[in-house]
Amino acid sequence: MKIIFIACLLIMIPISSFTKENDRIDSAKSIMRMTQNHIDNLVLPNLEKGLTKKELKIAKDIITTVVIDENIYNVRAFNNDAIKKVEISTGFLTLMKVISEANILANRFNKTSKLQPYYELIYKYLTGYNINNGENKNLKEPVPFYVFAGIPKKDYFEFIQTKGFDNVITLQLDTIIGFILMHEFGHHILNHLSTRSDDEETREKEKQADEFSLRVNWTMGHNPLVFAPSFLIFAMIEGNPVNGTHPAAASRLEHFLDEGVFFSEKDKDFMNNIEQNPALKSSLDLLKKQQKKLKEMLNKQGDFLITPQSVPGLL
Repeated sequence: MKIIFIACLLIMIPISSFTKENDRIDSAKSIMRMTQNHIDNLVLPNLEKGLTKKELKIAKDIITTVVIDENIYNVRAFNNDAIKKVEISTGFLTLMKVISEANILANRFNKTSKLQPYYELIYKYLTGYNINNGENKNLKEPVPFYVFAGIPKKDYFEFIQTKGFDNVITLQLDTIIGFILMHEFGHHILNHLSTRSDDEETREKEKQADEFSLRVNWTMGHNPLVFAPSFLIFAMIEGNPVNGTHPAAASRLEHFLDEGVFFSEKDKDFMNNIEQNPALKSSLDLLKKQQKKLKEMLNKQGDFLITPQSVPGLL
């Protein structure tokens, strides 16, 4: 039986602080246990099917750990005493939940016009968070999307308890975790961590890790478009001028969108569903136009840092 991901727990955890520190710690522990179990028993075994024998041999030696850490930037691949490790924080997982839920609610309650300003609010918070070295003291944390968008509390809680919501957010979070984990696994499998790198070399390694993750997830039927909204925020975090060493985010996002559109158009079941739903068809057509526009911007001005303002409408 499929293990329900952390969605059931995460939907009850807003980005804002808990009223009691003990509640905050207990919730983080629950997220850690549930996510670790899900990754070990479902996500990784599924993704490993997309690896070659040589890659799988290396992957089997990588230890993936979910850690209790509110630092939203703590997602990394590293070596510790010759042991290959990948670490992902509960803070990062909660942020990914906030992004996924916002997109689902926006579509369900016809609040898509609220996504752009909401992401601007999150970006402002993340930038301040980064400048304060991962501490969120004295920073005003964004309210949950349903509050920001004016969705009635009763309607919100009724919706998030439905099977439909569970299915959609579980799929989205599984896909997000899949792309992030395989990106970090790529650093180990491609032997990126054996030597120190300057900024240019680091950017090239990040592009290679992106390609590796896309290939593995594509093989397993994971559409890159599902990951695109989360990647946008993730890329903004990585590209922050305070400590960014990753490639300028616009080219990475354009590549994910290009791969996602191509993937979608090759998926007969997906396209049949699109053709039967005018709203979805309109959204895909608009996304294709935006991806084309983004590519034209890159060709004209070169790579640039992504912010909600630099790629308006893509959300």
